[in-house]
Amino acid sequence: MGFSWSSCIAQAATLACCVEAGVCTSSFMDLDSPPPSGPEICGVATDDTFFFHFDKELGRKRLSDLDAVLAANGMPKNATKDVSLQSSMTALGCCIDEETGTAQPEPSKITALFLAWIDLLNKGHASPRSVSRALGLHQWFCLLQRPAFCVFDAVYEFVRREPSFVSADLPSSVGAELAVAAFIMPLLCADLRRTFLPQLTACDAAPAFGFGVAYMRCSRAAAAEVGALAERRGDYVKFYLGFKVAISARARYKAHSGEILPEARHAGIGCEGSILPVSLRLLMLNACIAGMNFLAELLQEGTDAGDAEIPRAEVEPDVFEGFRSRLQILQPSYDSHS
Repeated sequence: MGFSWSSCIAQAATLACCVEAGVCTSSFMDLDSPPPSGPEICGVATDDTFFFHFDKELGRKRLSDLDAVLAANGMPKNATKDVSLQSSMTALGCCIDEETGTAQPEPSKITALFLAWIDLLNKGHASPRSVSRALGLHQWFCLLQRPAFCVFDAVYEFVRREPSFVSADLPSSVGAELAVAAFIMPLLCADLRRTFLPQLTACDAAPAFGFGVAYMRCSRAAAAEVGALAERRGDYVKFYLGFKVAISARARYKAHSGEILPEARHAGIGCEGSILPVSLRLLMLNACIAGMNFLAELLQEGTDAGDAEIPRAEVEPDVFEGFRSRLQILQPSYDSHS
């Protein structure tokens, strides 16, 4: 029947069971509707179902009803993954904690991904297909901290190579990107309690036009309202004269839209009398070195992450020093800039 069709059927069947158990259709999270705001929020991802309840008794009743409906329809749940009425849970590969108000990658998944990148950088060759699979997981975690996407550029060309199943040498540019991405993994965490800034900021980049950033002061309520919009369901934001241009850098050569032009990297944004340097790549590299030191100790000594112990890595001691030297070479020089 094929993966796509079977996933579609599983999604529809799970949704039908939730509705039969009493879940209101307005309580489901989906890309075509505004985020739910009631006492119950439900998410269905094929065969994974998760709830957020603001009323414990409502949660207890809903889960009991859903268990009965699933059993009646011959859909037994996986008892080993079942979590009920807890302050934290793992969903879609991420750990969500009510006490800390954070969402972060599940420890075993991100540790395995980190070790995979280290192994790839040590060997220096892999098939585009295998790199693409690991990159897909990494990009999923990058959704927790979208600025991390700016690291990737040359790797996109590598994963499109054909034949995709034949191992090839890893270009140095791709290796540098993956090294940076691997060592800033400690930053891939979302603070779900963070308030909105009283400011709207918009940026866009295109190979044909360049890179631009515009911003405008506004209320926190207005920022929250705009933050709930989604282009996929037809929402659009129109800029007015109140927006100020922070960066306007024309493209000087054809490049991936994720590549920030030198003018944009070295520009400054004036904001309430202060100058904020725009150097996202440099910030990521500095954070990369800090993250590298943290993960080096983590992997060489071993530590506890929740209930799962992160395994020790079979990596030679000089490997991390080699990466540190490589990353320092990657840092741009700012001798000619204030």
